Amino acid sequence: TDLMAGFVPPVEPVTPAGNTVVAVYNGEIYYTDPTDGVLYGACLYKYDPTTDQHVKVIADDVAGIWFSGDQLYYSTCILTNYALFRMDLTTGETVKVNSDRCEDLIFEGEYIYYLEVHLTGSNRIMRISVFDIGTDAEPEVIYDDKNIAVTGMFKSGNTFYFVVTPALGKQKLYKYTVGDTKATDLGETAFELVADGDTLYFYDDYDNAIKRYVGGSVTTLVSGVT
Repeated sequence: TDLMAGFVPPVEPVTPAGNTVVAVYNGEIYYTDPTDGVLYGACLYKYDPTTDQHVKVIADDVAGIWFSGDQLYYSTCILTNYALFRMDLTTGETVKVNSDRCEDLIFEGEYIYYLEVHLTGSNRIMRISVFDIGTDAEPEVIYDDKNIAVTGMFKSGNTFYFVVTPALGKQKLYKYTVGDTKATDLGETAFELVADGDTLYFYDDYDNAIKRYVGGSVTTLVSGVT
């Protein structure tokens, strides 16, 4: 009617709460929606930019997602209980990998490397064969020394790069080569970390800067970042 001409319904503001993860697979964008979940997880959706459609993939609270071939690995967080699952994106079949909180999955041949996270700290690097998933086989401990922060873990050859959270003081960059007795302090304070081979990019929350680390040489890329 004329009375409704030009009427625009009010839109209630929404403040997302919780964590969000995003990944791309087969041309579609997978994301967790913090408005559809509780506490530390959220339901998993996918968005097809061609059809402009959003579809709910997993109704459980999802804390992390990773892709390997046609397999979707996802970490669930039901209240404070975590677990890792694998879904075949072709058949939809789902199998439980383990009942641990698993982060930063790295796929290499038949093996999956991941960070096993504990509420009390002492996070460690583990390895499991894809052929052992669904069996009683125990994952192999690769590294169990200084507490690794859940802010990025990367592998280049036999060397892992990560950030360590000490009992006191600032978080710092470390590396660990399989076979060594200890991890090596790279001498840089850091919070978030990404890597491209042996080139590290990290946010230094002490200097409020984004930096690059290559072979012991550090370059500041962006300053004044908070």
